[in-house]
Amino acid sequence: NYLTSDKPSRCGSSGGISGGSAGELDDIYTYVLSCRYVSEDELAVYSTSELAIIRNEIFARHGRIFTKQTYKDYFSQKTWYEPTYDPSYFDANLDSFLNDYEWANLAVVQKLEDAKS
Repeated sequence: NYLTSDKPSRCGSSGGISGGSAGELDDIYTYVLSCRYVSEDELAVYSTSELAIIRNEIFARHGRIFTKQTYKDYFSQKTWYEPTYDPSYFDANLDSFLNDYEWANLAVVQKLEDAKS
């Protein structure tokens, strides 16, 4: 199972989220979203496009391949991104990839995206 791999956890002691715009979004997002719960208040400052990147970074950390060029371009610049899983396979097996924090945080991000669109 990918979730039990030996990849390092980057959950820091502060657990905070850094960055303030899509241009500043960095590698810390998913590690934070993978090991603690975030609130709507924490993410409310982000635009819908930034929230979409945050949401898709949860999937990218697990190796989901993206078909949308925006995400291909964005994640291909990340040193940690290893496109491994076909989108149809990944989406059909989502339960085996995401942990409880990621599921909960995904719901928060999607709720905010819906509210802002």
